[in-house]
Amino acid sequence: MTTVYLKHIRAIDLGNGKSLCAPGTRDWFKRHGFNWSDFLENGIDAEKLLATGDHWAQKAVANAEADNGKL
Repeated sequence: MTTVYLKHIRAIDLGNGKSLCAPGTRDWFKRHGFNWSDFLENGIDAEKLLATGDHWAQKAVANAEADNGKL
């Protein structure tokens, strides 16, 4: 099981030298019924993010899977 943390979301390259912002991510979590505070403390299961079908969720999961303590 892969767990996604904020560092994995922030590591998403938007292609313009910027990353996804925490406030926008917090709003996205709210829209999908995910608990932001719990996410900040414990991360979120990759499967929950993937179930949204969202492109950015897929990128965050890919970052988490590639993370060997490097991010």
